[in-house]
Amino acid sequence: MNGNGMIIKISKVSDIANITEKTKYINLIIDNDIGDAIHYFRQYGQNFSYADMVGDRSGFIYADYDIFNKGEEVVTNILKRMPEEGSTLEKIRYLYLELGKVMNMDINAMEDKNEMVSFGTISTINNIWSALANHKGNDISICKIFMYLCSQVGIKCELVSGSIRGNIVNKVYIDDSFLLVDLANDMANIQAGMQTKFFDKYNDDKEMDIKLGYIKEEYLDDKIDKALANINYTSEDVLERILSLTEKLINVNKMGTVELGKVYQMIFDKYAPNYDIKVNNLFVCSNLNGQEHFIVFSYGNNLYSYNYNKGYFVAIDAKMLYGKMKECKIGLYDDEDFRLMKEGIIL
Repeated sequence: MNGNGMIIKISKVSDIANITEKTKYINLIIDNDIGDAIHYFRQYGQNFSYADMVGDRSGFIYADYDIFNKGEEVVTNILKRMPEEGSTLEKIRYLYLELGKVMNMDINAMEDKNEMVSFGTISTINNIWSALANHKGNDISICKIFMYLCSQVGIKCELVSGSIRGNIVNKVYIDDSFLLVDLANDMANIQAGMQTKFFDKYNDDKEMDIKLGYIKEEYLDDKIDKALANINYTSEDVLERILSLTEKLINVNKMGTVELGKVYQMIFDKYAPNYDIKVNNLFVCSNLNGQEHFIVFSYGNNLYSYNYNKGYFVAIDAKMLYGKMKECKIGLYDDEDFRLMKEGIIL
């Protein structure tokens, strides 16, 4: 609690007694089981703003009650579907898969893709309830949300450095052992129904994933293998063929845009490694909604993008796209190798 009582730290339900008439801000310690306190604030906390804390690291980005409550609705929906019976490993796996389905990475918050990142974007993804309410986050907020979910079901989970590069992952404890999991890098696989790659040593446990309802019999990887086995990779329409065959298998319309690009980059790298098929990140400029991210797949003179409204891939006219880019109605994210070569256009 701060000196004047405006900010109250909540690590257990009894801390609610410290609230005074001056209190405006609630810092919730998310690596504790604070389910009872959350229930209280959802009922009676309309006049407060909320920040998440990990240990003694003070929260500083606050969400209003409506955003807090909306974020908690996402948490409630995940937890209420958790199987009552099952091992600790199965519960951790369930939370990992379910959170991976509902969250997307926000490209507008990535430093390597943006010359500048707005404070509004950072505020949205760095507060876990804002991230949950908007279904968008970054690697840190995804890890914090996963830790929060684990804590609500009595599973100890920490944030740790996952590599020499310093990316943040989760260390999850099972009895005297632990798992290292990296959900942010696995969300593309999860949303596509593919075999995960960053759930420690349990990425290919089909029996567990069938039990949890993640797959029926096999991972999407196996289905894609069969679908793309007989493609003529020397054909000029190879990109169109890959897209048309895989969109029937992948539930593309429910994937985030970043995740969509990652899945298809993996597909192109595996099945057409000798073809210069590019996956590029562009955005539609909008004063109201900031930058609306979309993906362009290109091979030679053929350009395609996924139309979420229509529910399928559409061909893009290169001249039209170039014109929109010249008019600054469409932009290119940083660190993109993107070229238009049609009718003399080279960008």
